[in-house]
Amino acid sequence: MNSILKRADAMNRTVVISDPSAITRTVHSLDEVTINVVPSDLMQTTFDFTVGSKMKSDAKQIEMFLISNGVQIAPEKYSFVGFDQPSASTSGNYLYYEQSYDDVLLLSTKTKGYEVVVGDATGVKDLSDSSKLVKKADPANVKPTEASTIEEIKAYLTAHKIDFSGKTTKNDLLALVK
Repeated sequence: MNSILKRADAMNRTVVISDPSAITRTVHSLDEVTINVVPSDLMQTTFDFTVGSKMKSDAKQIEMFLISNGVQIAPEKYSFVGFDQPSASTSGNYLYYEQSYDDVLLLSTKTKGYEVVVGDATGVKDLSDSSKLVKKADPANVKPTEASTIEEIKAYLTAHKIDFSGKTTKNDLLALVK
């Protein structure tokens, strides 16, 4: 979704002709929109936090959402704040520490400033094992580089219907990738 937004970042111009003597032009841009990329495994509609964090079986993938400023509030609650005396472990400096809880709440009276695009679930079901958070990309969809193996390059060329017959070296195969 982020790559789609990046490609759409170029300005689009709309011309509205309602009166033949006056043309109204409107320019739209994503310049004022901040895009924060979040791992897709964390962008699900529902989780089970009974033990750890697990995605529920009926969870859907949140592809993206747009929030207008002032629609949400993000309170931060401090349960404890303290200072430790200077010591050798702190190089003679005071040590400041705190415990806080953060949340984000959507104001129900301003829901028109919030839009969500939801698709089918594609995330990881069990988030307790962080190794599952790394998704392997399909080699056929990743543009090969010098770091790619010959098999990965051939998979890409095959998926994109590029003939590589007679080409056996890595450099010859990479030359076919545009």
